[in-house]
Amino acid sequence: MREESERAVALNRRACLAGIAGLSATAGCQGLIEAPVEAGETSDADDESDFVWLSGSLLSNEAIRENLLAFAARRDLAAILAIPNPKASGAIESLHEGLATAKRLGVPAWLHAGVLTDVTADEFAGSRDARERNLTGIRRAVETYSEFESGGKLIPWQEAPVMGGWSDEKWDDEAVDNLRTYGPAVFAAQRRVAREVDPEIDVGVFVHFPYVVDSKQPDVFARLLDDLHRQGTPPDFAFADYYRGWYEKDVGPERANDAVRSLVSNAKAGLRGGDVYYMGQSHTINPGHTPSRQSLRMDHRAALDAGADGVGWYARTAYVPTEQGFDPLVPNPEGSAAADRAQASTFTVARDRYRYAWAATADARAATEDADAGATSARYRGADRFDLWLRCPDAGFYDHRVRLRTGDGGWRFVGDVGTYLDGAAPYADAGAETIRALDRERYLGDGHLDVEIETGPDADATPLVEAAAVPSEPGADLTDADVAAAMASGEHAAAALGRERVDDRLAPGETVRLSISVDADAEESVGALLGDDRASLRRRLADAEAAAETPIIPGDRFDLWVLGEELPDAGTVGTELRVGELSGPGKAALVSTGSPDAALFSGIDRQGLFGDGAAVRWSGADRPEWSDGVEAVVAMPYFGSGNVVTPARAAELVGGQPSEVRTYALAVASAP
Repeated sequence: MREESERAVALNRRACLAGIAGLSATAGCQGLIEAPVEAGETSDADDESDFVWLSGSLLSNEAIRENLLAFAARRDLAAILAIPNPKASGAIESLHEGLATAKRLGVPAWLHAGVLTDVTADEFAGSRDARERNLTGIRRAVETYSEFESGGKLIPWQEAPVMGGWSDEKWDDEAVDNLRTYGPAVFAAQRRVAREVDPEIDVGVFVHFPYVVDSKQPDVFARLLDDLHRQGTPPDFAFADYYRGWYEKDVGPERANDAVRSLVSNAKAGLRGGDVYYMGQSHTINPGHTPSRQSLRMDHRAALDAGADGVGWYARTAYVPTEQGFDPLVPNPEGSAAADRAQASTFTVARDRYRYAWAATADARAATEDADAGATSARYRGADRFDLWLRCPDAGFYDHRVRLRTGDGGWRFVGDVGTYLDGAAPYADAGAETIRALDRERYLGDGHLDVEIETGPDADATPLVEAAAVPSEPGADLTDADVAAAMASGEHAAAALGRERVDDRLAPGETVRLSISVDADAEESVGALLGDDRASLRRRLADAEAAAETPIIPGDRFDLWVLGEELPDAGTVGTELRVGELSGPGKAALVSTGSPDAALFSGIDRQGLFGDGAAVRWSGADRPEWSDGVEAVVAMPYFGSGNVVTPARAAELVGGQPSEVRTYALAVASAP
């Protein structure tokens, strides 16, 4: 970037804009800023909160909006209702409807409105009429918002200056100049108008990640925040997103984790202690990259470790087929009909992935609380939650409304049956529907689960074979197809808290009510349905995590995969293998498991591998005879009991995705 003296020349060139005099990097546009606040003034908000993001069809489509907000209600999440341009046709109406639904379901709502979509920064600074067009939109949005929420949150920016026509190029000096030249004055004016409507509203900034992360231009955000503080209009909070697949696909998860940490910590530093909210990648991004279970867990863990006050996952309102990604979770098939559907989003097409991201987040929150309390539980069960499983083949998209009776005798909407897009869309014909993370105390308090299913008058008749209440387990990432298979075979019976065979039809215009007796103390693990090898490994690793003398910190450990042919048992490999400084990995691991094709050692202390900073390498002159069959040794990040990989799966990944495995690995050694 240019030196400050060179930048001042560019800033002064803009000083003659349309009667606005005295532009500077520290004061913004004179006449637009509000009076400075008293030194030390801070927000009253105490908002450690995770959130969902509703934009496009997620907000405008009534059925999708209600289901996503019901999802948020079940998981105690806030909801960001996004209308970047409040003056767009139908925007205020969508906002009003979204706020009304959120209020009815008890979901705290935040507002995103006011992006410079039809007004450039130059126009905002130089034209009163143009400026008022933007500010009038914010005023209308906040007026609508304040009908439902008082003292909430407003995000007026969206990755500015990249979005909103601030610059034709994303990373050039002109974009930086625009942000520092106009940003403080624009933010001050937008905050002033919002607080004229609601004096208690918190107003924050949303700046694109390259201006914040260490590996790009972090001084841009730091200087912008200095300018905002200096002129007396510091943001109350910061919002940031980072879709790590752009980076991880080329450099691996470790550097992607570093970027997430620096994004959050640099935003914290710029705010001087204010709240930072982070939105990560649950969706498939443009290069066709789909995240894995491992990436999803590392993403939120890195953000929380860096001090994020809330995390969320983007449910992209577009369909991009999966082309890459290490072990992608619920990949988007090529040529799906969902690509042309207006309702397509991560929530309606790859919802098992979106749902897993949130289950893993809840698991991480619980593990953090356990660590803070000195507990050693692996917390792979959601002890205060349960899931409702419905075996109902051929359910149409959002055709059947589900309500549960609460402890006070009322009926509460919890979601619709038919939660994937129907037709030829991927995963539409799973054969089962699940509504997860339901509150045990609210719905199971009297030993019964009362279920009401109302079918729309225009819906198709749908068989309802069985309903079951089962424990919630964040680490048992069963898809709806897995659930359907388990219910069809009856394998789920041992894990169910209660179930009822129905063998009826959900007929158009009719309502079915069920009362299921439940045993809330049932302890059988849903993880048993993962398959014998995976379930056994998960149980053993969870027990080892729980038995550890101190809480397991995933970033301090790694997994070792030994791939080959005709390998001996894992105990032998783990005793005799020497790789780099590591001798006898089986003795250092929390759990070892193996097959003739692979031996896996989970949870080894990283110092045993990287003690001298060296990569994995073979060492020792007296190698055992079986080592001739070893083809590769791969050091992976520690995946833990929530993401167990069996020896068979490890061999599949190394054979089918060798380049992705090499990128994702901490280190790789070929056969000696």
